[in-house]
Amino acid sequence: MYSIILLSLLSFIQGPVSTANVQEPSSALTKTIILDGITTKWTPVGNFMEFEVTANTIGWVSIGFNDRDASVFSNRIVGGVGNGFAKVEENYMVRSTLQKSIESAGGKTAISDANVMEENGKTVMRFKIPKVSQDIYHYDLLPGQKIWITCAFSENDDFNFLTKAERRVEITL
Repeated sequence: MYSIILLSLLSFIQGPVSTANVQEPSSALTKTIILDGITTKWTPVGNFMEFEVTANTIGWVSIGFNDRDASVFSNRIVGGVGNGFAKVEENYMVRSTLQKSIESAGGKTAISDANVMEENGKTVMRFKIPKVSQDIYHYDLLPGQKIWITCAFSENDDFNFLTKAERRVEITL
């Protein structure tokens, strides 16, 4: 099944799935890390950092950003496809087990050109986020900078469903 929906400056959108083509980020500047079956790619493009998160699941995938080795106070982007709908949300981790939408936490959505699809048993989420943070709920994501990421996936499309795998590591963008 090939499903996709594009989002533009929204933290959450849900609607019928379209079959638009989405280009993979491709650049000599693209970096990749694989953590517990989750492949994350990032590419600096203009004022943005483009991310792609892929896992061998038909459930949701996510990535969180933090300036320390913790899930609390992370900016978390999660996406999944289910029941004919695709959605991507941008959240803020208030506690390790409690996340709020960026807006309800007091921030503004930063992701753009977000999409998620399922194909051949994999979920792939792509989005752009500004390199320079616009509020306290986001982090600068500048090339060469160190940042902690938390990558996770689930076997279920319910964003509140437990993770099958989750891994946190410090990377250099």
